Amino acid sequence: MRTECKYSAAGMRCRLFYKFQVFWQRAQIREAAKAIIEL
Repeated sequence: MRTECKYSAAGMRCRLFYKFQVFWQRAQIREAAKAIIEL
């Protein structure tokens, strides 16, 4: 995580966005894994 997220005024939003990005990437990986398993 970038340091400026912690200390900027928009830090809260930045952290939420970061968490959402990580969650989204994990979901994408899960979907890709499912597709590979089904092949």
